[in-house]
Formats: sequence, C-alpha cells, structure tokens
Amino acid sequence: MAKSEENSSDVRSARVKLDGLLKDLIKKTEESEDEASSTAGSSVSFQMPPPSTPTKRYGIA
Repeated sequence: MAKSEENSSDVRSARVKLDGLLKDLIKKTEESEDEASSTAGSSVSFQMPPPSTPTKRYGIA
C-alpha cells in the first residue's frame, strides 16, 4: 500500500510542476504575441521603398 501512496504523491507533484510550466508557457506566449504585433508594424516601414521625390529633383536640376 505504501508504494501506491508514493506513486500518487509523485503524480500529484508532477501535475503541480506541469501546471506551473503550462502557466509560464501561456504567459510567455502572450508576451511574445504582444512583441510580435508591435514589431510587425515597424518591420512594414522598413520594407517600404524610399520615396522617389529626391531622385526626380536631381533629374530636374
């Protein structure tokens, strides 16, 4: 009987550890989604080509 009691306490402690890890993972996922959405807006501006007006001015002058 003592062996099954040890197993149940091991299972309980493992569940507590997994629950804690799951909560950490959820928190990190939410944080990384926030960072991804904020960097997505700025990365779009980097992909835009430079304005063509300065080259036109040089052509006219």
